[in-house]
Amino acid sequence: MKFGHRGGNQPVKNLETGQVEITSQNHGFAVIDDQKQDEPISFLNLNDHTVEGILKSGYPLLTVQYHPESAPGPNDSRYLFQKFYDLVEKQKRLKLMTEFTQLPDRILGLPVGKDFSIEALVKDVWNPETDDLFPPKNFLGIGYGLNFYAIARKTGLL
Repeated sequence: MKFGHRGGNQPVKNLETGQVEITSQNHGFAVIDDQKQDEPISFLNLNDHTVEGILKSGYPLLTVQYHPESAPGPNDSRYLFQKFYDLVEKQKRLKLMTEFTQLPDRILGLPVGKDFSIEALVKDVWNPETDDLFPPKNFLGIGYGLNFYAIARKTGLL
């Protein structure tokens, strides 16, 4: 491992966009880019060409070796917080979609009015002996269906 970087005004190139960012750093060691690694390098220190970060395409992975919060210091890398937030939100949506598709083997329709309590519906429509679930007929409707699903998951029905 190579020696690290300390202090502000460290130029780092975002290899994805080609933009050079001025960063604040405080780390004792750095990784040398020897092109033998499997992970694609996304951020490169322009002073000594050491690895400053990796952004793995197709995975919720974002790393940087500098301080994007830069307080006090340059604000060039603040966009990384939004990028990280977007990665987390995407994973949460993917997890919800995966869980949402894992339904019981048999689902039977039951017409229910909107004034019917969802908690009461969960208690009244689930038969624990057969593990059948009788959701409202608009189960896949956005708000009502998701509320029903959330409560069913919370109570252990799904």
